[in-house]
Amino acid sequence: MKKIALLTFSCLLIINFTHAQNSGHKHAANNEERVEERATLMMKKYGFPQSIWTKLVAIKLQRLNATDMAKATKPMNREELINANKIYKAELKNLLTPQQFIMVQRDWNSKMDKHEKGRDRDDFFDVYEDD
Repeated sequence: MKKIALLTFSCLLIINFTHAQNSGHKHAANNEERVEERATLMMKKYGFPQSIWTKLVAIKLQRLNATDMAKATKPMNREELINANKIYKAELKNLLTPQQFIMVQRDWNSKMDKHEKGRDRDDFFDVYEDD
């Protein structure tokens, strides 16, 4: 009887665990939906006017398609990735006002700073250096 109860409990535990792993994930079906979601989030975050939404979606979609094509090559084409990002930044700069672009650029820079701080391992290796 204990074996049956233990087996039932473990099965229920495994089922609940796998269900919890899969629930709540929202995957966009295609690039257009992903870009629209990201553009909407960007519009809300920075308070951009609704009139630029379609242009923003077009710019983001162009960048996403270009980066996907660059990543599809084996090995990944870094020059195409860099070029796609440069084009995106230039078109975004033309679309937004200077104040709006500065807000976006500040966020990019703060994310880059956080990323670089995460890679800083000098303090870790200092412990193992010979004096």
